[in-house]
Amino acid sequence: MEYRAIAESEREAFRHLVDQAFYPEQGPREYDSTADLPTRLSERRGLFEDGRLRCICSHYFHTASIRGEWWTVGGVATVATPPEYRRRGYVSRILRETLREYRERDAVVSALWPFDHGFYRQYGWAMSNRAAAYRLDPSALAFAREATDGEHRRLDLDDWRTLRSVRDAVGADLGLTIRPGEGWWRERVFRRWDGSAYVYAWERDGTTGGYLVYTVADTGEGRELRVRDICARDHDAYLNLLALLSNHDAQTDIVTLERPAGSDLLDLVPDPEAVECRIEPGPSVRIVDVARALERLPYPENLNARVTLDVTDGFAEWNDGLFRLSVDDGTATCRQLPEGDGAAPDVETDVGTLSQVLVGYHGIETAKRVGSLAVDGDDTGATLAGLFPPRRVYLRDFF
Repeated sequence: MEYRAIAESEREAFRHLVDQAFYPEQGPREYDSTADLPTRLSERRGLFEDGRLRCICSHYFHTASIRGEWWTVGGVATVATPPEYRRRGYVSRILRETLREYRERDAVVSALWPFDHGFYRQYGWAMSNRAAAYRLDPSALAFAREATDGEHRRLDLDDWRTLRSVRDAVGADLGLTIRPGEGWWRERVFRRWDGSAYVYAWERDGTTGGYLVYTVADTGEGRELRVRDICARDHDAYLNLLALLSNHDAQTDIVTLERPAGSDLLDLVPDPEAVECRIEPGPSVRIVDVARALERLPYPENLNARVTLDVTDGFAEWNDGLFRLSVDDGTATCRQLPEGDGAAPDVETDVGTLSQVLVGYHGIETAKRVGSLAVDGDDTGATLAGLFPPRRVYLRDFF
């Protein structure tokens, strides 16, 4: 079995697997040349047996915020095997090789958008956040017009740096915010496989406070305005973006948008009963290298602690075992203890729950209640709570 990058001559075979796995209703497609293949911003990988492609995946090396700092996060996408080769362990093998590659390239945390959370949970990925999905009449947002200030400006492809400045500001407080490069802004925000979007910025006193990305679709029952992204530095910016959405009431019947779970939109609208809202599971996150991830994490500067963790990871053997985390004035060291060391663990957890704690999705008490975290004593629990306070987490970019 060989795991390697997809060669240029193999791009069409790779694409046929993507089409069959993710767009089967369109039937087999033919491409006259590689120039006709969709643009991809990822690195392609394949698993080959006897020279034949059996399984594929894509890698993104995102810059994303974790507890206020920017990390390299390995994004896994388009994991697929043709149906005649499924249930033979190919997906397991390619995911294991993916983690090894991420570890070698210093992407010590990984994320993906699962088709099934339970499927990827067996490999150590765990839900990173929840999202609130809203569906409402645009007139329900008319209240926001009272706060209208500054001005809205429609943007084009060359304005991508304007959007990035907002993302950078938001990322300091919102975990797993991705800081995209130019290609992402052009190909995945302004343009995408499902059509180009309208993009607006809201500006006041020469500063861009937020932006809005949306498309409009005819559903057969009316026009639906679908917000791809709404990103605001502060509440004033958010209200002004909602006001712009409300101004579409003459040409659209429904607005759909997604916000981090805990969003206050239902508190803002005058008639919350008129708004459909459901909480949905978000993407999944996984620690690739426990020792390096815990050592790299920023901790409170006035905190000193010694904790021994017993981590269970049945998929990445280098993460399975005892780890000693030492924090002095906010600076950490973490090392794996040799087998037979005899140290008694203060904490027991699987890698999925630890991943949720690391990014801040779960605080310690929540991880004990809904995850696998077990803590030896109240003092240890208090220490952990100081090391890993919960944070707002929301990975908004699909890949």
